[in-house]
Amino acid sequence: ASLSGGKDSTAMVLRLVEEGRPLDFVMFCDTGLEFPRMYEHVEKLEKALPVPVVHLKEEKGFEYYLLRYTPERKDPDSPYAGRPGMSWAGPKNRWCTSVLKTAVINRYLSGLRKNYEIVQYIGIAADEPQRVREYRYPLVEWGMTEKDCLDYCYERGYDWGGLYRLFDRVYLSKVFTDTEVPEGVLGMGNVSYGGTGFFYDRAPSLPEEAEHCMPDYHLYDGWVQEKLDAGARKSDFQFYLDYSIGFLTRGCFRKCAFCVNRNYDRVCMHSPLEEFLDPERKKICLLDDNFLGHPRWKEMLDALKRTGKPFQFRQGLDERLLDDGKCRELFSARYDGTYTFAFDDVRDAGLIEKKLILVRKYTDVRLRFYCFCGFDREDVWDGAFWRDDVFGLLERVELLMEYGCLPYVMRFERYRESPLRGMYVTIARWANQPGLFCKKSLREFGEMNGRHSACFKYLDDFERRFPEAAYFYDLKFEKVHTLGADGRGEES
Repeated sequence: ASLSGGKDSTAMVLRLVEEGRPLDFVMFCDTGLEFPRMYEHVEKLEKALPVPVVHLKEEKGFEYYLLRYTPERKDPDSPYAGRPGMSWAGPKNRWCTSVLKTAVINRYLSGLRKNYEIVQYIGIAADEPQRVREYRYPLVEWGMTEKDCLDYCYERGYDWGGLYRLFDRVYLSKVFTDTEVPEGVLGMGNVSYGGTGFFYDRAPSLPEEAEHCMPDYHLYDGWVQEKLDAGARKSDFQFYLDYSIGFLTRGCFRKCAFCVNRNYDRVCMHSPLEEFLDPERKKICLLDDNFLGHPRWKEMLDALKRTGKPFQFRQGLDERLLDDGKCRELFSARYDGTYTFAFDDVRDAGLIEKKLILVRKYTDVRLRFYCFCGFDREDVWDGAFWRDDVFGLLERVELLMEYGCLPYVMRFERYRESPLRGMYVTIARWANQPGLFCKKSLREFGEMNGRHSACFKYLDDFERRFPEAAYFYDLKFEKVHTLGADGRGEES
């Protein structure tokens, strides 16, 4: 039987002995970094067992692999190729388990297999089915969960000197409201939790020393390398590998009812660029809520330009704040990727169009606009709202087509309640794929999915109820863009 010393493997070994199951010896693989109380527990257990406990240990140890060992990389172009160290071990980068435990045990057992048939017991609990692969799993057979195992050990006098109750305080944070948290965790007396995922716009602020520190850009190195070694594309992990990420400003003065920043009344300076800029990283990603709304926007933009690094604003910039000065500075910068703005309300269409006319004096590049939808500002949520909201979205798409811009549909979570939910899904599937959006009309997109598809059915049902939708269904990007450009040329 394999014994880590934890609650599950301890419960397994104890019950194997109590039930008289065949058991010749127990293996404890020492990483060299166990808690002192864990070693005391193993010693106590060893004295009580009727079979020997074999102590195994990888001779080079944890620090050698963490700091000095240079692993072979499948991708010779990996940023980690030729660099020593395995990075920090954790749930997503389990080299500590594979190198310091599994490999050591397998080497030991390989010698015995020459003369014996080996049956190996592994202590994985019944509520960890994703870890069951091979060998024998008595806890799964018995239906013992992790809690059952801990209770089983406590009942027999094994408490690890309080190790499982040792932590006075555990901190839990989440950003998004739909991130799941295991049942019962938030009710534990030693758990403190926070973040917008729990409190949305009422999340308490972090301590200054936590808020204002250099990010640990190597936190996910091991996990990224694991994915690259498994054949993932490096481009999928560019924000882990290439970018310095942070906020120059926080907050917004717009007070949009749906926004996590609705309690702010202005845009505030947050961090100097030096606080999160890693000179070794090639690019910069800004997460500012409304950068152009701060009076010192130009000073901060100049600092970004002086780095010589491409940069991008990940959130949508506020198109309504553009003027000649902002356009001149913004569109002359070494920008990374597509300039992205926000077009949240069809009622702003007149102002947005004026700003688009201004922008086209400075650049012809294709812009992207986040198009927020599915939120009733009047809090009525009736059939008329859902109908008008869909048409409002289509009207925004048409205006953006005219000026050669791309929409990106962002739906408020309550769109799932809408009788027109399928329309929101279909429009987003079409508009959020630039390759399709620029080549096919919405009607053509529906037909491409097949006349028996849900997509086609949603579009057909909506058009039957609201025949005026046909006009929007047949709009094509290049045609609308060309006509719009011709019209603007005649006006000028």
